[in-house]
Parts: sequence; structure tokens; C-alpha cells
Amino acid sequence: MGFDTSTDPQTGDYRIVKWMDAHHTRLLRDYHQLRKNVFVDGLTWTLPNHGGYEWDQYDGPRSLMLLREEGGTCTGGCRLIRCDGAHRFGEVEFSYTIRDAHRGILPGIPRELAEHAPTDKGAWELSRAISGGDAVHFKALLARAARFVQHQGGDRILLISRPASLILVPKWGYRATALGPRTRIGTADWLALMIEIPD
Repeated sequence: MGFDTSTDPQTGDYRIVKWMDAHHTRLLRDYHQLRKNVFVDGLTWTLPNHGGYEWDQYDGPRSLMLLREEGGTCTGGCRLIRCDGAHRFGEVEFSYTIRDAHRGILPGIPRELAEHAPTDKGAWELSRAISGGDAVHFKALLARAARFVQHQGGDRILLISRPASLILVPKWGYRATALGPRTRIGTADWLALMIEIPD
């Protein structure tokens, strides 16, 4: 996609992978397996899964995966979706997780998670982030995502994250704003955040 995914010896090699990309089947399989391990088994979120893999209605032609590769294996990553689009899944029209929670159409995610949700092309949602629970890798993942979003003409990233991110992310040079109150999802509290990408 005309985007340089550089390698850092500390945090690994990151690459943008399109949904159902036949050239990166193994990385995508690894990533969906990690999602099952982290979000279904670890955080006990009620999410569609089968055969050890997790996926949902947002995995489709609108989504891109930013994946960390180490030794030919995916060891982390996230999903990126531009916020100005929509797609149908069955009888329902979906846009992106935070907005659809705000609309009240996602069971298990209270609508108060976000008091508002942008729908312009400058905003991208980062979801299903896996960084191994380590701030160094989360910082690297966010930096790669920010570079990609900026390269695509975007200026903001939205994500559901733990409340501590509201304090941590500004230390890395971003402005972070909560889109709503702390909200219980599963067994923990979460925040919907808007992160502004500096020029």
C-alpha cells in the first residue's frame, strides 16, 4: 500500500496485511489465534470463535491488519478500520466497534462507552490490539499505526483501551481524550479513547 513497515530490533517487523491476503495466510491465522487466546480465553469477552480462532463482523474488506512478525510468526498486532464507511453483516449495517456500541447494537458493550463517535475519513479505529501486555510493544504498535493512518491522510486513532492509557499515551507525544466514562466490559474497566496524531 505504499507504506514503509520498518523493522526495529527491539519490537520486531511490522507489516500491513489486507483481509484474506493469500500471501500472508499464516500471519493472519496466527493473529486470529492470538485474538482468541487474549480476548476470549484471557479477558472472557463473548466473541465469535471457532476452531481456536476469533473473528467478528468487522473482519472484512474494510479492515486492515497491522501485524508484528518475529521469526515468521505473528506475535502481535491490531486491526485498523477507517471510520467513514459502513458494511452489512446479515440484516444489520455496521460501521466500527466504538460507534456501533454508541448506537446500542453490540451486546456486551454498553452504549455509554462513547458519548459520540466520529464518522469522517480522518478518524481510524484501532481494535483487537495485542502487544503482549508490555508498554514497549504497545508504544511501537501505536507508533506504526499512527504513521500508517497519517500516510493515508488521517489524523486521529480511536480505540478501546484500559484507563491507564489516558495517562500513558500523552507521555509518548500524543493528545488523548476520553470519548466516554470508564465502562465495564467483561471483568475489567475500559475507556474509549481518541488519540490525535501530531504533525
